[in-house]
Amino acid sequence: VNFWLPLSRVGGANALWVESEDGKADFAPLDLAYGECARFYGNRCLHFTIPNTTEDTRITLDFRAVAGSLYHNDWWASRQRPDG
Repeated sequence: VNFWLPLSRVGGANALWVESEDGKADFAPLDLAYGECARFYGNRCLHFTIPNTTEDTRITLDFRAVAGSLYHNDWWASRQRPDG
């Protein structure tokens, strides 16, 4: 699970764009006020930014959380395809 915490108001060209569900491609900006935090499944839902054409610099805290039962100590090996 991804958490996205902007340290100032964000929206439109100054925001993170995320699809609502895996594969839906219905991208929308996360318009958030100071103190609001967005949670989304960044491992499944595509997300991106566009060029910031606003006068405001976007500063955010971004972090991910995973259940201990899903954590792999050898994370690199867990990402490798079975065929090499």
